[in-house]
Amino acid sequence: MGRRKRDDASFWRGNADGTVRCVRCGQSHKPCYADTTKQVVMTNGKLGFAHCMRPEGHAGPHHTRCQCLRLDTMTKAERLERANKLLVTIGSYGRHFFTQEYGVAQFELDDRGRLWFRDHYTRKRIYVAYHGRWKHFTGGGTLRALVEALCDYIRYGDPVPPGHFGPWPEYLCDGDVWGYGKDMALVRKSAQELGILREEKAG
Repeated sequence: MGRRKRDDASFWRGNADGTVRCVRCGQSHKPCYADTTKQVVMTNGKLGFAHCMRPEGHAGPHHTRCQCLRLDTMTKAERLERANKLLVTIGSYGRHFFTQEYGVAQFELDDRGRLWFRDHYTRKRIYVAYHGRWKHFTGGGTLRALVEALCDYIRYGDPVPPGHFGPWPEYLCDGDVWGYGKDMALVRKSAQELGILREEKAG
């Protein structure tokens, strides 16, 4: 079964203090909650109107999405190109993940705009929207989680959470989850320069 197509609500996470946080930009605020003109199917199956999720007192029309979505002008193909550049960087350092003598793993779009991942070892295409076991994928769980995060970046523009690239605490594999040593800093820097890695706000 394929993944459920992302809707506006999945861009938000609730905080314990009653505010909401945008998963793209990391900003938290108390939402407006005014009714919008966007009609949606409610959890009870009936039609209703979505609520405005922008901050209270915001200027402009009510909207269910964060203002930051309007700032992303890159296309899916352009984000895919950046993700593939990151895979090349990952394969160039440390334990050379996503790389074999057969080539480097890469993301691809088909004629219908669907996203695929071509494994570096099997050279087979994997339909990444599938939830179950990925046949022909030769990486472990850590690498699959990264591929899935990069898929969200390519399709929706969601920056990859920094937990995928460290730095990690010492109690997690002595702070070296990937086994890349000092090279991990170079991978993390590349993800930041490509605009793929989400920056955590201080405090």
